[in-house]
Amino acid sequence: MFDLPQRLPGHATNPHCEIAITVINADAACHVLLQPQLSHGPLLLVNRYDAASQLQRDLVLIWQYRYARYLLPVSLHSDEAVGEALARREPAGRYAPGSLIAQDILSLASWCLLRGRRLE
Repeated sequence: MFDLPQRLPGHATNPHCEIAITVINADAACHVLLQPQLSHGPLLLVNRYDAASQLQRDLVLIWQYRYARYLLPVSLHSDEAVGEALARREPAGRYAPGSLIAQDILSLASWCLLRGRRLE
């Protein structure tokens, strides 16, 4: 997995990257910025998703309708375990294996593995 800022030359077309994913937050700013971005069809991963937020639920529903072919079937939920794990310098899955974010990360990894097999 590579965390590559797309504004730097060569990162958008990295030959080592089999699955390019753009990480987005379910907020109004990302909603506005997404609209002109989807001409080239990046895969979209919703990060820091809070199901208790009506705005975030509404935006994800809109995105599921408008961008169904680009939106990953997995979202990474907002979870305190991430900050706590960072403070302890541990991966969230090791620090809090039963946390929601640990489950989300496992789901994302499984999705990537399945998708990667389909690309072979």
